[in-house]
Amino acid sequence: MRLKDRIQGGTGRKLLAGTNIVIYTLVGLAIIVLLNVFVERNNKRWDLTPDKKFSLSAQTLKILKNINCPF
Repeated sequence: MRLKDRIQGGTGRKLLAGTNIVIYTLVGLAIIVLLNVFVERNNKRWDLTPDKKFSLSAQTLKILKNINCPF
């Protein structure tokens, strides 16, 4: 019996649909995991407030550049 003949039956269609669901679920989970890894490795923060309320001032950045740290 050919594969095409087996899939055309009622149980074959259910099996094929179930297999597709499993594959799509695994692909979706893989995408989520890869996005999570990317976000963890590229930790960026942006101050999107209109007046840059949470950004460091120029004076603070200058002081931080001049600190000699033994680490």
